[in-house]
Amino acid sequence: MMNARKIWLAGGLIAATLAVALYLPGQREGVGTQTSGLTQAVPTTAPLDFEFTQFTASESLTRTLSELRGKPLLVNFWATWCVSCREEMPALDRLQAQLGGPDFEVVPVSVDRGGPEVVTEFLTEIGTEHIPVYIADMVALRGPIGVFGLPTTLLIDREGREVHRWEGPAEWDSPEMIAMMNELLGFSLPSAEVEPEGQSL
Repeated sequence: MMNARKIWLAGGLIAATLAVALYLPGQREGVGTQTSGLTQAVPTTAPLDFEFTQFTASESLTRTLSELRGKPLLVNFWATWCVSCREEMPALDRLQAQLGGPDFEVVPVSVDRGGPEVVTEFLTEIGTEHIPVYIADMVALRGPIGVFGLPTTLLIDREGREVHRWEGPAEWDSPEMIAMMNELLGFSLPSAEVEPEGQSL
C-alpha cells in the first residue's frame, strides 16, 4: 500500500513539474530562453517601440523605433563601459557598411549616462564611419523591451516584430551571422553575398 502511495505521489510531482514547464514559456513570450550563451527569443506578435535620441554635430533629435518600420533592423543595446560591447562595435559598423540602406539598418543604441560626447569620442577613437550616435535610458528599456544586460541585440522584421534576440557579443558581419539572419527573416538581406567555400574574390 505504501509503495502504491509513493508511486502516486511521484507521478503527481512529475505531472505538476511538466505543467509548470509548459506554462512558463507562454508567460515569458518575447523574453526568450538561454541557449549556449545567447538568448533565442520567442517571436512577439506586437511591434516593438521605444524612444531614443539621435545626436549629430549640430543637433539632437527625439526618435522612435517605429519610425524605422518597413525594413529589417538589427538593434544593438550597448555602452562604452561594457568591454564586450566595445569589442563588437567594429563588426556592427562593418555590417552597416555592407548591408545598410533602404532595406536593412543597424541601430546601435547606447545607454551611456555620460552624454553624447562620451559615445562620440569612443566611436571616433575606434574609427567607426557608418553607425550613428543613438542614446536611450536603460531603465526605460527594461519594461517594454526587457533589456537587463549588455550587449543585447534584437533582430526586428519589417513589421517591427522581434524575431530573435542575442545576449552577448558576436561577429555580426561574419558569413555565418548573415546567413542566420537571412534564415530567421525568411529571405536574403540585400547585398548579403556569402563567399563560396574555397573561392576568393
